[in-house]
Amino acid sequence: MRLVELTKVRTLPYSGRIAVELGQKVSAQDDVAILDYVAGQVNRVGAAKALSLSPEKLVDVTIVKTGDHVQKGQVLAINSVFYQPFVCTAPVEGVVGIISRHLGQIYLRDYIPLDNDAEDDVVFDLNKMFPQYKPQFLANKIIVQAGKKISPSQIVAQISMKEHVASNVYGQVKSIDNNKIVISAYKINSKLKAYIPGEVTEIIGRETVKVTGEVIQLQGVYGLGSEKQGYLRVVKDRQHILQPTDLSKSDADKIIFAVGGVSPQALKRANELGVQGIVTSSMSFTDVKHYAGINFVPGITGMETINTSLILIEGFVDQPMPDEMSDFVANYDGEWVSMTGTTHIRAGALRPELILPVRKNLTEIPANFSDEIAVGSLVEIKRSGAWHGHTGIVRQILAQPIVLPSLVTVLAAVIDVNGQEITVPLTNIVAKGGN
Repeated sequence: MRLVELTKVRTLPYSGRIAVELGQKVSAQDDVAILDYVAGQVNRVGAAKALSLSPEKLVDVTIVKTGDHVQKGQVLAINSVFYQPFVCTAPVEGVVGIISRHLGQIYLRDYIPLDNDAEDDVVFDLNKMFPQYKPQFLANKIIVQAGKKISPSQIVAQISMKEHVASNVYGQVKSIDNNKIVISAYKINSKLKAYIPGEVTEIIGRETVKVTGEVIQLQGVYGLGSEKQGYLRVVKDRQHILQPTDLSKSDADKIIFAVGGVSPQALKRANELGVQGIVTSSMSFTDVKHYAGINFVPGITGMETINTSLILIEGFVDQPMPDEMSDFVANYDGEWVSMTGTTHIRAGALRPELILPVRKNLTEIPANFSDEIAVGSLVEIKRSGAWHGHTGIVRQILAQPIVLPSLVTVLAAVIDVNGQEITVPLTNIVAKGGN
């Protein structure tokens, strides 16, 4: 846990609308960029040819910009040849993607309005859609598998040269049973939040906003799920493991900090209720894998189809929550906080985190959570096999990176653990304070 100045880069998946101004003060829950559509298939418009000019001159006569939402028939570019006007119009409603000076084309992506309120799965029952065919014949024509990600217009079953079934949503194939294809539609985050309180320090195009601010950052060893925000609920009892009966519908907008642990059944119940996130000490890898679902990739998390994000402070090893940490976080009970379970292990680039705002009456962060690592620092080892959870003293910080067995190159330190010196990646040690 540390007091730190962070810069968060907030980027939409494609061009949208920037909702803030440079230098503006924002809170963690303020919208900084907004989407109201999904980008569909690409349509190529041969604008230069239609305007009778060379490709490199197209940008000089185009009257729309990248990211513009245009209607079918709207003028994209105008050229005059011997006082004769040539006009290029949009063949479909869409969003301007690229204006190519090399090919002389304008690329439009189909405009698909967002429908984040839709709750029902999309179901294609091939037996009912094609009753003239035998079930076994239809079963052999399904070309997707459970767990596969799907985009609009993507074919999921090819019955014949002229007959096929295509998805109408972005989503994931939830199940295939008795020729019934069930697709769970993605709920795209149409309003991008600041995530941390601070100031807008940079705006790039129609996609990116940078926010810089001072916060309290608590990083975990492992996590699942994407960014979440909500009111913090601290379950302080160190002897009580969170159970399904401890949860109710009122927890749907909360992030729960469970000091004593969380049962797999409670995690499942939290996901059903739509709890924003759970932060706890540890959980077995088997339980985490089961919760993550069929698209679980252990080394790179954050894209799981789950409602409740998860942070494990100590990882998969059964260890209690440090008293100083739980006591400090308890001061924020009921406050609005941010978190993400996204974890990238191999590169050591991303760790899950809980973000707490800096309060005017903030008491000093316990010395045990000093984040500075130097020669002589007391540290705890994480994610390093049998050494996980051991503490030791930093004897040396290596000047040159080392190559791990996985062929990943990382910076490392030499740690003295009870008289035995071992080399550990810097991303696998956490400062515990003291010398």
